[in-house]
Amino acid sequence: MSLLDKLDAARSFQDEIEALGVNAIGATIDVVGSATEGRLDGRRVVLAGTNNYLGLTFEPACIEAAMQAVQSHGTGTTGSRVANGTYSAHAALEREMTEFLGARSAIVFTTGYVANVGTISTLAGPGDVILLDADSHASIYEGAQLSGAEIYRFRHNDPKDLEKKLKRLGEKASRTLVIVEGLYSMLGDVPPLKEFCEVKDRYGAFLLLDDAHSFGTMGENGRGAAEHFGVEDQVDFLTGTFSKSLGSVGGWCASRIHDLSPLRTQIRGYMFTASSTPSVIASTRAALRLIGERRELRTRLWDNAKRVHAGLEGLGFTLGSEPSPVIATIMDDPQQAAAAWQLLLDAGVYVNLVVPPGAPKNMSILRCSLSAAHTPEQVAHIIDAYAVVAEQLLGRRAAAAATAGSPGPARGPGTCLRPCPHACIPRQGRPCRGEARPALRLGLPVLARGGVAADPRPRRSARALAGRRGADHPAPVDPRREHARPAASGGPRRHRRGDPRGLRRAQPGRARDVGPAQ
Repeated sequence: MSLLDKLDAARSFQDEIEALGVNAIGATIDVVGSATEGRLDGRRVVLAGTNNYLGLTFEPACIEAAMQAVQSHGTGTTGSRVANGTYSAHAALEREMTEFLGARSAIVFTTGYVANVGTISTLAGPGDVILLDADSHASIYEGAQLSGAEIYRFRHNDPKDLEKKLKRLGEKASRTLVIVEGLYSMLGDVPPLKEFCEVKDRYGAFLLLDDAHSFGTMGENGRGAAEHFGVEDQVDFLTGTFSKSLGSVGGWCASRIHDLSPLRTQIRGYMFTASSTPSVIASTRAALRLIGERRELRTRLWDNAKRVHAGLEGLGFTLGSEPSPVIATIMDDPQQAAAAWQLLLDAGVYVNLVVPPGAPKNMSILRCSLSAAHTPEQVAHIIDAYAVVAEQLLGRRAAAAATAGSPGPARGPGTCLRPCPHACIPRQGRPCRGEARPALRLGLPVLARGGVAADPRPRRSARALAGRRGADHPAPVDPRREHARPAASGGPRRHRRGDPRGLRRAQPGRARDVGPAQ
């Protein structure tokens, strides 16, 4: 067997996607002076898949700070943080992060991925235990594997399952690091963080919260999920990235409770890679100030997210979660998702195509991420593009929901206004046909919403859809019966008999085990 034979499966998948005429993997995008518009394959598109939640990549204050830093400090540091790579600006950013979070200490890294891998692999080690959410990001899985600790998964967003596993650990619960995320990047759901904190406190465990997608987007002051849920003093460790709300590149870890200074000489990703460039640090500092000062950015972001969520729900799509800045539309299979992605692109909207193995629970997802910089017209355009998918790809005439609310009561014939529960695709001023229509539920013949007719069968959630058996929708992994992590091939591996605690432990050194892509 050749060293590169393992790549054949990946090459085959890429060939299948390309055979559909879809260039979703590594699509080349040129921005056009805007946080929300770009050019892809020569066409102008609305960018709805960039994680640019607050739209700060083109903020004048951030651009000016970066330009001044380049002129005064050059293009790079050419050294690591423990050598010549700690400039005064790096230290200033760490102080500002500490003050903003109300933390005891904070460390800045070159990327968010390195922040997770380095922090997790250093905090835990041989003899310790890591309990991680089953839908954790790939960087969390990799950091856990490198730590040498015992690794177990608990069911996604399930405090009761976490408590069962902590209870089985007995005295080792006090040497356990529990890891969850503040906002999950694929489905857009948030954790029951208060309940997780109560469970870990009950057993004396430690909690690490990955705030990559919730920092800047959640909390009254933008401090993330812990602020939003009122548990900032119960979370032991925080990690995050600069590449989402802060609009640059980099990562961080912080703690309100513990002193992180000793980690600086232990984390390899901190010690043996060049530090962030002066321009990146400068723009990040400017963006951090704006997150604290401009609360209206979060208000605008969530308003846009709620409008798009209501619009897609009104079109009948199965969505991954309640409204959040990440809106996942769950499709039947990768081929259908790829075709839908191309239809959206043809309609002038770019979103992320997410398919197995990078998707949670083997789902096929169109991932839309909203920004505070999206205008009302762009939000309406995004919804209209999804209406094209609903009608052209799946052969169903679906009524577009309102861009500013959920579907309203049924209307008789007359002027068609958003929202419309009838057969037409609404446009202001067009006659309303006033007819009931079959709503789109990914192939399910469900009757219309909006008071026209009731669904005779129970609505199926994203979790239920993921549990349908079949080649494209295998049954979900049950952590009580399966391994703590996915096997490299052939599906989940059964744990050997005789585990006295009833826990399913991960085998070390299997680097192919990853979580959902970010």
